[in-house]
Amino acid sequence: MNDIEPNTVAIGDLKVAERRKKIAAASRLSRARKKEELQHLKIENKRLKTEQTELQTKVEVLEKTIQENLGKATYEDLQENEKLRREIEAQKKMMNFFLKVVFAQHQYVGDLYVHSLAKSALL
Repeated sequence: MNDIEPNTVAIGDLKVAERRKKIAAASRLSRARKKEELQHLKIENKRLKTEQTELQTKVEVLEKTIQENLGKATYEDLQENEKLRREIEAQKKMMNFFLKVVFAQHQYVGDLYVHSLAKSALL
């Protein structure tokens, strides 16, 4: 029985050693992949930073061109103008909604005078 135990231990040690070799190989492969991916990401990061700088320069050139072509109006004036136009549209929508509600209420009452006023206000 003593002869069997050393063989069993030796086989167990071989299995452990084999498993460790596989784990070590997988770890090396994983580290190599991560290193390659990191290199790729560094290159991509550098490319994107360069692209960002180029785009920022283009935006600055375009804004300068807009400023030069506007004459008296400034770029900020145009932005404010656009903001005010959006606010006017929002107010129109709210007013139309309000008039539709009023129109619907007076329609049920049968008040033709208010009905015609509300209808003309919608147009």
